[in-house]
Amino acid sequence: MERLQHICDFLEQGLIVIDRDGIIKVYNHTAKDFFGLLPSPGPGHPSGRLEQDDIVIIANNRVGRDDGNMDKQHLQQLGLGQVKLKKDMGILAVGQVKTGKARTAVRTFTNESEPVIMDFPLRGNCKISAGYDRNQRLLWIDVEGQRFPYNYHIAVGHMVILSSDLQVKFYQAPGYTARGEAIGDILNGAPWTAKGNQDLPQVIGRHISDIHPRNLGIERLLTVAGGQENGFVKQDYEINGIPTRCSIHPIDTNGIRQGAMLQVTDISEMRIAEEERDQAVASLRRLKENQAHPAFARITGSSTEINRIRELASRASTSNSTVLLLGESGTGKGLLAEVIHQTGPRAEGPFVYVNCAAIPGTLLESELFGYAPGAFTGASLQGKAGSFEQAQSGTLFLDEIGELDVTLQAKILHALQNRRIQRLGENHPIDLDVRIIAATNRNLEKAVAEGKFREDLFYRLNVISLELPPLRQRPGDIPDLVNVLLPRICQRAGKSLLMPHPQLIRTLTNYHWPGNIRELENVLERCVNFAEGKVLLPEHLPPDLHQPQTKAAVSVNQVIPHQQAIELTEQSLLALALKHTENNRTRAMSMLQMGRTNFYHKLKKYNLLR
Repeated sequence: MERLQHICDFLEQGLIVIDRDGIIKVYNHTAKDFFGLLPSPGPGHPSGRLEQDDIVIIANNRVGRDDGNMDKQHLQQLGLGQVKLKKDMGILAVGQVKTGKARTAVRTFTNESEPVIMDFPLRGNCKISAGYDRNQRLLWIDVEGQRFPYNYHIAVGHMVILSSDLQVKFYQAPGYTARGEAIGDILNGAPWTAKGNQDLPQVIGRHISDIHPRNLGIERLLTVAGGQENGFVKQDYEINGIPTRCSIHPIDTNGIRQGAMLQVTDISEMRIAEEERDQAVASLRRLKENQAHPAFARITGSSTEINRIRELASRASTSNSTVLLLGESGTGKGLLAEVIHQTGPRAEGPFVYVNCAAIPGTLLESELFGYAPGAFTGASLQGKAGSFEQAQSGTLFLDEIGELDVTLQAKILHALQNRRIQRLGENHPIDLDVRIIAATNRNLEKAVAEGKFREDLFYRLNVISLELPPLRQRPGDIPDLVNVLLPRICQRAGKSLLMPHPQLIRTLTNYHWPGNIRELENVLERCVNFAEGKVLLPEHLPPDLHQPQTKAAVSVNQVIPHQQAIELTEQSLLALALKHTENNRTRAMSMLQMGRTNFYHKLKKYNLLR
């Protein structure tokens, strides 16, 4: 039997063999791994149970999945009764078993979130932190620099417990479900077993129910071993948070039942692939539903450029990641920010607008972070919530963020990294649940190179970036914009709706619009105020709109062969497009409305591939 055990230890499948009386004959290495019967990493701890004044740190990526049915009542005993739990949400939390008021901290997240970190300073120099990283499928808890990591497949309820004198009493390890040590079990008062250098139970020769609680799977294994059932093949069970496929086979000799074998296969990779497929299908469905949202009708136009922006905005709206909107002044960045908010998961929350260039730097910090009562001369005696707090559960739109001074850039970076702020004049932190959308008409990469904008803040903001095209790149959208803007302008001016003359539309379409949509709106308002009849005529336009636009890339001052003139014009036009787009070839190609092959052929021909 020892030789059989040794051979079975090399199998990738878990294997348990019992005789007809339920005594374990074979229990291979993979099965021990599944059921948490291998030595667990970490410093070790003695057996025990939860006691008064214990500090509990939780890192749970899917509430209700593999956490012993953790619920609101469990959190209440830790001073965390204010948390609104939802199935499958993620939570990082610190609480204490205490009759009085305890210091607590909590962060919630979705499983589509970017990495999440929560820091929590305890007394003295002791610091606790917890984190979640979806890409690495990792949850971790740090206590004074000692890390307790837990890699997961689908779901895991990780937990560390400290005594009142900050000693580690318990930490989670694989096999906790089988041992009855899930979060809900421990918070219900269940004891935990020792870890580390403590002896692990010897399994060979013991009854299966001494090692495992008599759940449905173990009962069926005993039933098959006793001859009352003939087993089953490939049924799916979740064991310790790991999706598995199990089979129970009878072991007979000369027609007499001798025992049974449990065969366990890890199917987590298959489940992960299925989950990612389902998420992709759901994301596509949400994207289609989003694009049908009436808010997207506010983005006017049908050009290729604006349709692409509409599609990207729809994708951006389905997540909680930070968005950076780029583009010239007047291209509609503020409107796009509102649409992303209105069509996203935070639509029911507030949308708070802050113009970083319009508020003096000395006041902007208190506007963003708020202040305590009487924090400075002239401060309100009641104190004030800043824009970050006002945007809780919603979206904070930081317009013209490129105008921030370096000191404020550092403070905003700290808020984004730690998801918490402090009011001016206060010492206790405020946890944030805010989505950030930022916008600028500046070239932030250039500002970073010049030392005018922090590189780390740029990368923190530039998770999802959308660049809005200037109006001159989508002149075909101008008639649609006129049809949308005119009714509002006429109503504002107290006039009945005016109709634009076709020649006026042609003139507007041919203009280069350095001020973009904002300039177009101003021009239309001028026309409405000067109009006397029911039609807007070309003569109502400002004089400079009638001036011929200098669109030629070259001037003609001598007679040259026709083909040479075409090539010179082509070369200058390509060079001008690259200059306007700061050598962004994709945008230059779009501006010129050229195919990729032809565009790169011309760049090579005119030696512009540099």
